[in-house]
Amino acid sequence: MDLIAQAFQVRWFFGVSLFLALLYGLGGTVHIANILGFGELPWLESPLSWRIGDVWWGSLDILALVGVALKWPVGLAALALAAVTQAVFYTFWPEWFALSAEHYSALRSLIYFNTVVLLVLGVSLILVHRGYGT
Repeated sequence: MDLIAQAFQVRWFFGVSLFLALLYGLGGTVHIANILGFGELPWLESPLSWRIGDVWWGSLDILALVGVALKWPVGLAALALAAVTQAVFYTFWPEWFALSAEHYSALRSLIYFNTVVLLVLGVSLILVHRGYGT
């Protein structure tokens, strides 16, 4: 049995993963709301990078939520991919996503959040691999 399938059988790991996936699911609803026109700007008038981000991260966030809830390994992969890509893009290309000082501040918070999520996932997988909770 591979590590992810094994990890999902550990109750505390599944709980942690599901909690994180729920947070990303909430983020996914924000991206979907943006697409539906409930964002800061009308969606078709927003910067192209925002629209691409809404589709990309909205899809990943919802896939993460559904996938983790169903204990599909792809759900955990989507969660990790969403966290990594947000941290990378918001760190190296913040000007693509920020139009104001408040936006830059929000991006910094999201960089920290995604970094913590990746650390929690990594440590949790290491603990499961070492046999904690089996």
